[in-house]
Amino acid sequence: MLIVHQSPTYIPERTYITNYLLKDLLGVDFAYHFENRSNILVTGPNNNHLILPDVLFKTQKSQWLSKNIIPKHPLTVWNIDNISHFMKHRPVDVKIPVIFGSPCEGLLPGDFLPVDIFGSAFFMLTRYEEIVDHDQDSHGRFLAANSIAFKNGFLNRPIINEYVEILWFFLKRLWPTIERKKRDFRNMPTCDVDIPFEFLGRSFKDIFLRAFVDLYHGIRISKIIDYFKTWKRVNRFSMPDPYDNFAWMMKTAERKGLKICFNFMSGGHKLEDYYYSLKKIQIKELIQSIIHRGHEIGFHPSYNSATDPILWAKEFIDLKSAVNHYLIRGGRQHFLRFKIPDTWRLWAENGMDYDSTLGYADHAGFRCGTCYDFPVYDLINRQKLRLRERPLIAMDTSVIDDRYMGLGPSEAAVNYLLELKQRCKCYNGNYVLLWH
Repeated sequence: MLIVHQSPTYIPERTYITNYLLKDLLGVDFAYHFENRSNILVTGPNNNHLILPDVLFKTQKSQWLSKNIIPKHPLTVWNIDNISHFMKHRPVDVKIPVIFGSPCEGLLPGDFLPVDIFGSAFFMLTRYEEIVDHDQDSHGRFLAANSIAFKNGFLNRPIINEYVEILWFFLKRLWPTIERKKRDFRNMPTCDVDIPFEFLGRSFKDIFLRAFVDLYHGIRISKIIDYFKTWKRVNRFSMPDPYDNFAWMMKTAERKGLKICFNFMSGGHKLEDYYYSLKKIQIKELIQSIIHRGHEIGFHPSYNSATDPILWAKEFIDLKSAVNHYLIRGGRQHFLRFKIPDTWRLWAENGMDYDSTLGYADHAGFRCGTCYDFPVYDLINRQKLRLRERPLIAMDTSVIDDRYMGLGPSEAAVNYLLELKQRCKCYNGNYVLLWH
């Protein structure tokens, strides 16, 4: 058994991240030993030991949860070219950005690992920077452009997975008999059902309101007239609804042995919510078809729900009522609107197993620095919640839309998505893709 010697500061935080990295991810048996010391020491059989810098958890109490803790740009880089070829799961690049630590250029394998892996992982997984940095877009979202990952060029790298592989390399070198927990790559397509049907089952009032919004945004009258004509044809069943591709999506996934999670809304009355009723026969039939084919139904809370416990809970009750006794385990916030840690609390307090909101709207990549799901930690109340985050790696509009990455429906967009998928696969992680 290994023993991790750490200072008796920020004990709840240290316990959370050490347990996650060593036990949950690697499956290594270890014990804690808290003592006054300047670094982190890992000891074990055969008198070998590993030393890591202790940076984040040496922060003064007066500075905790302040913007002063965010690492300065540009980050220091540690070149591991001399050890990377010995690693089973190699890093994306031998130049490793150091979030917290004290790297030494050209370091040889030994008893000192110059990255504060525990503090860095804690910083990324808890989304520390999102609590202390209040820059937001018009939808109240923390954007990729404000993150240290984007500013330092590693948003497209699962940096915490890379750190874990480096840590494992050192542990295995010092204690060759230890074994690692095995895990498999999971391809996890999801679909947020914002507008299930464009015309089918929608009332004349719905169509009129949509036309009014289109006029407000400068759409030509002729286009709106065509819109009304199509609505009439669809509801007379003389043509299929242009948005009704659910059967095709499920069939395509099933050919690959995959299951899709379809996240349904059950409320919301802002223009961004595209409200639809779960009581309509077309929606009921769609939900039953999804369940019958063995795919997943998830929850997609409305635009204003991210910080409104009453609204969130009401919409969740309404969705559960609509799906009878089907067990809803998780889902994703609409518009990726999320406030750390408040929104996590909503999901945990309502008994959900996982949330899958944490990907950036403006740029696909590794918002949490990892392609693994992880237990959520509430930085304000200083406790682990009964909830796991399943990070969203890529959203279609993030990559394609001109407002964001702007790659369009192009080969470049496909290549970027495949690159992210391959990096998840390299670390046997989860490739969570959102396709509307």
